[in-house]
Amino acid sequence: MLFREIDINLSITNLDLMKVSIVIFCNVILLIALFYLTKRKKILYYKKGGMLYLGFMGVAVITMMDELTSIFYAPGEAFHFIGEHAVFYLVFTFAMVTLYSFSLTEVAEILEKNNLKGGGVYNFSYLVLGQTFSFIAVASIIVDYITTAAMSSVSAIDNIHSLLAFPHELKIVFEVCIILFITFLNLIGIKENVKVTYSIFIAAAIILVNVAILGLFNFSSGLPFLINAYQYSLKGIFNTNPINSYMNITFNMSATILAFSGIESVLQTHSLVENWKTIKKAYITLALTVGIIIPLIGTLALSQVPDPFNHSEDLITFFSRMLGGLPLAIVVVILAAVTLIFAVNTAMVASVELLDRVAEKYKFSPLTKTNRFGAAYRIIIIMSVAFISIILVTSGNQHTVAQMYAIGLVATFVINLFNLIVYRAYRGREDVKEYSTSIITNSFLFLLFLGSFIFLLKDKPDGALLWTSSLIVFLIFGTIIIKNKNIDKAIKVSTEKPQDVINYIKENDISNIHIYFRRPMERNFERVDDSSKIYVTFFMSRQKVPERISNNHFIIPVNHFWGVDGGINGLLGLLQESFPDKRIVIHIGWPTSSWLERLAMGLRTYHILRLPTIYPKFEFKMEFFPQKEPKKK
Repeated sequence: MLFREIDINLSITNLDLMKVSIVIFCNVILLIALFYLTKRKKILYYKKGGMLYLGFMGVAVITMMDELTSIFYAPGEAFHFIGEHAVFYLVFTFAMVTLYSFSLTEVAEILEKNNLKGGGVYNFSYLVLGQTFSFIAVASIIVDYITTAAMSSVSAIDNIHSLLAFPHELKIVFEVCIILFITFLNLIGIKENVKVTYSIFIAAAIILVNVAILGLFNFSSGLPFLINAYQYSLKGIFNTNPINSYMNITFNMSATILAFSGIESVLQTHSLVENWKTIKKAYITLALTVGIIIPLIGTLALSQVPDPFNHSEDLITFFSRMLGGLPLAIVVVILAAVTLIFAVNTAMVASVELLDRVAEKYKFSPLTKTNRFGAAYRIIIIMSVAFISIILVTSGNQHTVAQMYAIGLVATFVINLFNLIVYRAYRGREDVKEYSTSIITNSFLFLLFLGSFIFLLKDKPDGALLWTSSLIVFLIFGTIIIKNKNIDKAIKVSTEKPQDVINYIKENDISNIHIYFRRPMERNFERVDDSSKIYVTFFMSRQKVPERISNNHFIIPVNHFWGVDGGINGLLGLLQESFPDKRIVIHIGWPTSSWLERLAMGLRTYHILRLPTIYPKFEFKMEFFPQKEPKKK
């Protein structure tokens, strides 16, 4: 494979000393800001009451991996479909999506007041319009996740393909391999980590800010194009009747909406945060970061690349090569590949969590079966097949996948806004006393996104077919389940919280505290009523609840995002805070897992090995107890 030859005259070496000084100054300011954010760890995550919570920056960077990736395909795709209008409507759509994010903050507040944290548009639809309508929401979100994964995989390889020449057939193979790789990681329980994601965010921030700065140096070269593009778009709004203006706006918005995919993901993380106020801060952070950088770089690229239409699949890569030559292009391609692969993983994790939540809610056990790693393997395999199917059906064509992508995304916008309008009409401000948005603004946004949705249904037959098929499948599935399951009869399971362990120690006045961590499947420890010995078992909520052996055995559910290591860290932090002067001994079982399990346990093992440095006053013991033969009856 050879690097493609592209005749580019402009290079970073042509910049004069003043421009180099500006680049260095801006990078120093950026690094200071990132260093400051890194030191304030509580904005990423923090402990409270024995629980781990994501901070607003933690939510933002996780969502950013989904939203930021759109910069590598959305501006080019927008120009491919609507030409010069893309320049104005990237900015206009950003403003509308920012307003929409304020509405989603209100949705988070409403869900929290109704004890429905997490689930996003699905839970909100269920709350407002009931079971049947909630399946329409699920269908729309699943279409969004399927096309997100397919689009991200295709775009990752397209960006690499812009520098390395290889056959189209091999391109499709690479795209499918990305899906299979992500599927394998999820099957063995490996998921993205907030610290790893934050590290990638830092790299992305540095690279993209430098691309933006270099692009701004050449702003004058693209200024005539920008002026003509804005005049062209504004004429289509103001020099016609209101109906045509509305049609022009909604049609062009439907082509640029991909630039802000992932906005719904913030609401999906609601169960990982302490309260809705964190969601609000995360949305503001996104608006001030990726919300600005995406239209900025997109506008600069569209105005400066000589022929944007022929570079719609690799617009940002080509633009970066114009600005900084081959070295900058290689860096941008690597960033694109890494972030887009992360986006595939985000889509997989989110879709599995959603379908698992729905299946668990309706007690549909065939879907909720887990493997030994606690992964809902059947759902993972189903989603993997769906991701690959889209790639194969479209032959890895980015334009075709983009048409399918937008419809599910806009459908979720329309459903959320419709639910919010209906909810406010019936309930007023009863549940939104602290934060609320204008019903006029929400109605305005609803009409805009509804118009875009109608255009997508009419003009994008591939996307319409995928969305309609998904809708029919989920409605049939939902109708059958609703008739046979009564989800209003909740099954109460006896589980505890970390605070219950603290209360137990205080009630029994224990001076030497021994904490024994036991895995859910362990059956080799007998009932021990010694109050100084406390047994703790963490389990994932989708797994079968372990049997409680005695009064000093605590069964504590853990969040899928934080996992068992997060549960351990939260409990130990609470113990240290509650009993700073007592002797605390932590007993951890000896690892006897297979190589595959150890691969999945890698991060957890790393966290366990770091525990003595985090809690230096505790004693740590790693032990192995002989396996007991089961007693014959």
